[in-house]
Amino acid sequence: MLSLLARITFGTVEYILIAIISMVELLIVIRVVCDWLLRLDIMRENRFSATVFALSEPILSPIRGFIMRLTGALSIDLSPLAALLLCELLSWLVRLIF
Repeated sequence: MLSLLARITFGTVEYILIAIISMVELLIVIRVVCDWLLRLDIMRENRFSATVFALSEPILSPIRGFIMRLTGALSIDLSPLAALLLCELLSWLVRLIF
């Protein structure tokens, strides 16, 4: 009985962590698409894009700072790519642990 309860609990924790990581990945992808649309003047800045930028900036800003220290000033922002790679790594670790 205890083993079953522990299995359900760990499965639930794994499911919740994977769901959070997936939402962060989706947020980053939406931010990249919004950024492209804004830069190409296809879309104007609106509440949706401002919310996406506000939610994703705390994730991307530290990564962007780390990349800037490593490489210097690049003309392209690689922080979304690095964040997606980190999310995939975290997702893999969660599946490995649980």
